[in-house]
Amino acid sequence: MQRGLMEKAKTKHLQHTLYKNEQWLKMQYLELKKTCLDISHICNCHYRTIHSWLIRHNIPRRQGGWETMPKEQKLLRSQWAKIHHALLVESASNQIHTLESRRKHGLAIKGDRHWNWQGGKSESINLLRGSLDYRLLRLTIFNRDNFTCQVCGRRGGQLIMHHIIPVSINIGVTLHDTNTITVCKSCHAKIHRGQNGFESLQSKEDSRDAG
Repeated sequence: MQRGLMEKAKTKHLQHTLYKNEQWLKMQYLELKKTCLDISHICNCHYRTIHSWLIRHNIPRRQGGWETMPKEQKLLRSQWAKIHHALLVESASNQIHTLESRRKHGLAIKGDRHWNWQGGKSESINLLRGSLDYRLLRLTIFNRDNFTCQVCGRRGGQLIMHHIIPVSINIGVTLHDTNTITVCKSCHAKIHRGQNGFESLQSKEDSRDAG
């Protein structure tokens, strides 16, 4: 059964990539006079894919489409296009929210009415991070660590004052110098993704606490 599935997948892959062969595509289109739609059925893909590969292979396209279409058919297609466009416009207008409706929706989920409301914690943290004490602590920590990332050892660049115990867990440790350390932007991202660098940071903090 597994072998049958593999063979079926292989056949499907070969069909799907036939149009990438310039000679094959040229034979199908120019010699056998097949349309893009006919070839797309063979290759199990969209007819626009065939059209784009005709252009990529510099295969001259046959005259057809709108230029050779009878007037009656052109008229019918034009009328259909106008109706289709009107339906799209109507559908879109029903989905557009006015400024007033968006304002009401925003108020309806603001603050303690939001499902993820945690007592205004974010507002308090943002106010604290914008304070003078926070900015002075940031400069103090950078000077203490000699403007060097405590994970990778790189000096300078985009530095961040990282909190060992996250502020979101305990806002009381935001301004504690023992809870902060200098890291570069790259290592800071790795720490929060739980990648390598976190163990090194933890070991530095443990040695500092022991000292």
